[in-house]
This record gives sequence, structure tokens and C-alpha cells, in this order.
Amino acid sequence: MKEKYLEFKVADKYFAYPIHSIREIIEYPNIEQISGAPQQLLGVMNLRGNLVVVFDIASCLGEPTTPVTTKTCVIVTEVLKENVVYVVANKVDLVRQVIDISQQEMEEVPKLGGHFESPMVQGVAKLDERLLTILNVERLLSHQQWSWLTEAQAQQELNHG
Repeated sequence: MKEKYLEFKVADKYFAYPIHSIREIIEYPNIEQISGAPQQLLGVMNLRGNLVVVFDIASCLGEPTTPVTTKTCVIVTEVLKENVVYVVANKVDLVRQVIDISQQEMEEVPKLGGHFESPMVQGVAKLDERLLTILNVERLLSHQQWSWLTEAQAQQELNHG
């Protein structure tokens, strides 16, 4: 059985998310910076009246940040954390395609003596002529980023509730 994944480019490398965690893909929006936010957080965007936090996925992955072009997009995802659904957006340089990947094509990342373990990487898909890194949307943000996000969301609900 094959699952669908969205393939995208970040800093000259290709990654993919499971399609079930993606809400929508939009052109790069107007983003309002937030003072005091973690470095990887670009700011917030207005998505049909709701503020959505936008993260620089390159920065989260330790890759160089690239300038915004006409191909730059934001992938809006839903992340379940402690029984609460958070809507989080990630800046990517290019959305490439939706692909089908079977369980047989997926491999876990080797532990390499226990020293390399990226919680963001769900696995690697061995495709015909290349490898594709599959990211875990739920684990993309660090503990510090999550605490900032949950506090910001609670504050927003207080202001609008």
C-alpha cells in the first residue's frame, strides 16, 4: 500500500511531508514579524481571519535560509500536540509534486552509533534514482519553540475570548 507525500525543496535539498498532515499550500504571504520570537519563527500570517505562525523550515533543519522568490510557498500543516491541534505554516523554497511511497521504499535513518538521531526525520524513501528525506511534521519544532507557540496561542485566545 502506498501513501501520498508532498515533496518540496529547502536550501537545494528535497524533503517530503505525509499529505494527511497538510491543510493547504499557499503563495508566500505577507508575514508580520514578532519581537521576542525564536529565531526560526518568521512571524505570523493572516489566513482567512486566523493568525498562523510561520516557521523557516530551513532554519529548523540547520540549513541556510534562502531569499523569497516567486516559487517560495508556505505549507500549512495541522499538528497534534498533547490533544490540541495547532495550525503551523512552514516556508519552503519550492513545492515539487505529490508522490506515492510504499512502506517497502521507506527506511529508518541509521543510528550511526547512536550519535545521529534527528527527531525531525521520519525516514528516508529509496526512490528509483534518488533518496528523499521524509520529515515528521509533529517533531519539526523544538521544545522551546513549542512552549513559545502554546503560550502565544493561549494569549491569543485570552485576547479574543
